[in-house]
Amino acid sequence: MNAKEGKYTLLTLPNRHGGATLPTLELVDMRRHDKRPAGQPEFLSTALKSSLINAVEKGEQALLFLNRRGYAPLTLCRACGERLECPNCTAWLVQHNAIERLQCHHCGFVAKKPKTCSKCEEEDSFIACGPGVERIAEEVRSLLPDARLLIMASDAFETTADLVNAIEKIQRGEIDVIIGTQMMAKGHHFPKLTLVGVIDADLGLSGGDLRACEKTFQLLQQVAGRCGRAEKRGHVFIQTYYPDHPVLQALVANDKEAFMEQERLMRQTANMPPYSRLAALIISGPDPRAVEQWVRQLARQAPRIGGIEILGPAQAPLAILRRQHRWRFLIQAPKNYPLQKYIQSWLASLECPRTLKLQIDIDPISFM
Repeated sequence: MNAKEGKYTLLTLPNRHGGATLPTLELVDMRRHDKRPAGQPEFLSTALKSSLINAVEKGEQALLFLNRRGYAPLTLCRACGERLECPNCTAWLVQHNAIERLQCHHCGFVAKKPKTCSKCEEEDSFIACGPGVERIAEEVRSLLPDARLLIMASDAFETTADLVNAIEKIQRGEIDVIIGTQMMAKGHHFPKLTLVGVIDADLGLSGGDLRACEKTFQLLQQVAGRCGRAEKRGHVFIQTYYPDHPVLQALVANDKEAFMEQERLMRQTANMPPYSRLAALIISGPDPRAVEQWVRQLARQAPRIGGIEILGPAQAPLAILRRQHRWRFLIQAPKNYPLQKYIQSWLASLECPRTLKLQIDIDPISFM
């Protein structure tokens, strides 16, 4: 928008550096993926597995991208359906087989996987649901037992030196298959990397973030850009259950301009940024009743001004974080409206209790 309005100068790079060609992108419709054998979940499609074997046999490198740490994002009891949840947050515990622990990625809580379900008392009934990078590595080891694998995730390295050493090993060709999270999306140049497989392209497309599609497009475009950066052309498999989604269609067509224009029109229709401004108020505290009571009092004190819309109060999507109960307001205002002054006037009408915490987020990035 700023470039279109002349505030910034738009510079485009139509070609890759050094004459390298753009990789080919292929959508894999996981709804038609081969049926998985009972009790043996597989998360790599037949097409991706075949290309992975071929790349390793030719001495090339492959990157399997999944923006999800650990072994599995959810552990549940197959007898009664009980899910293992963090005691401090509204979040499921992530199973990490490498450290043999369940962990909350929000507060850091760690626990061992229980032997018996606390709800139905069934023994050895907990199963892992869904894949993390550790689980993808397990599947690759079964497929290519002699391949040299490396997991690239933020919790896989104790020091910066360990991370630098891992990157240098990839650059020297000592790694065949990289299983990585978002940290592998940009900033790396690996000449031998010719294959990228995106395991769950739909991961970032859901939720209440108005920038979800934009962020997903940028992330997947960056991931795709890791391969075929030298003389050999790269190939990218994007596994999805929504192959007709505009984000994925724009990626395959390499039509960023069409995607951005569609996104712009949707924002304009909904009067969302950049056509308006947003601010968030997040109120949290240890006592859920005290938090709710105060936010409802605050809602009644909100100044009624034309053009200002207040959404909420409502419980935050992450309703409990580190044992703090959280409620949110979202304030929508015209583009050039002085939001800070409006919020200052509003908050002056009611003093926040010392037991509660009030956060003000102008132009919020997170909606959790």
